[in-house]
Amino acid sequence: MLKRAVIGGLALAVLAGGAGAFAWWRSRKPKPVRQPVQFNHKAHTARGIGCRDCHRGVETGPHATLPALQPEEFVDEGSHIFNHKLHVGEQELKCGACHPSAAKGAEAGLPANLKKCMKCHEGFDENKPAGRKLADLVGDPPQWSRVTTLPAGMKFSHKTHVDKDLACTQCHVGIDASTRVTGAVRVTMATCMSCHAQKQVSTECATCHPTTPKAPLTCLHCHAVPRGNHPDEPKLREYAAKGQAIPWVQVNRLVGHVHFSHVAHVTFARMDCKECHGEMKDMTEPVTVPQIGRLDDMDFCMRCHEEKGVSNDCTRCHK
Repeated sequence: MLKRAVIGGLALAVLAGGAGAFAWWRSRKPKPVRQPVQFNHKAHTARGIGCRDCHRGVETGPHATLPALQPEEFVDEGSHIFNHKLHVGEQELKCGACHPSAAKGAEAGLPANLKKCMKCHEGFDENKPAGRKLADLVGDPPQWSRVTTLPAGMKFSHKTHVDKDLACTQCHVGIDASTRVTGAVRVTMATCMSCHAQKQVSTECATCHPTTPKAPLTCLHCHAVPRGNHPDEPKLREYAAKGQAIPWVQVNRLVGHVHFSHVAHVTFARMDCKECHGEMKDMTEPVTVPQIGRLDDMDFCMRCHEEKGVSNDCTRCHK
């Protein structure tokens, strides 16, 4: 009898201690982290930049992904070879000879067929071995590969720049000395931003982007040159100069056995980011603690599932 009482008392003590520990665990507050760059959501959303412009992973996979510093390295497809050094430097051809629309409109234009090319190539081209003739190298009609493409919705006019007496090589740096067109001569947003800043032309987004670009935004799309006086902005260019990524600290973390998919919530369930993350658009300070309730006690997720009539079966999220 005494033994039973002792065991029962011990059991109650363990349960009471466990309940107290669990209550403490649930009530503890996460320790704030320090982000490497003091990011201001409000300043960016005020310019029309939305959650998905920087966190593109929400539409395609389980993770939201954090903003990248700069665009991914260009991969040259090498589908054709064109020697600008020979044509422009040695033969002294003007850019407009092959790009007739540059002075007239938005597009610079490319030869649609080989008729103009053959005015010079006819004769000696016929004596070249198979595989080295012009039509073999570029196709007929030519299959030109672009190294500079504009994002959908971007406003750009070659004529506007030509009318300002800008030389082609001011944007297409090194093109006149190149023996083939590669990513090394590609015009990037950093090229445009730097030139606009030097010439005191507006660098406001809406100048060239009437609508938010559909391509994933990176920090250096806008911050390749100074914009404002935020003390942390130079850090972006310092990281880029060192070839380093920004070491963002992820604050919303799940335990290993929990499966969560952003695409299931954003794309399929059409949930707005603020339903879980709150009004991020009003935040002027970086995210240093989780905003999604207590991710490790499930209350937030369970309650949302119940409200939306979604199954709370354990195996849906716990693999």
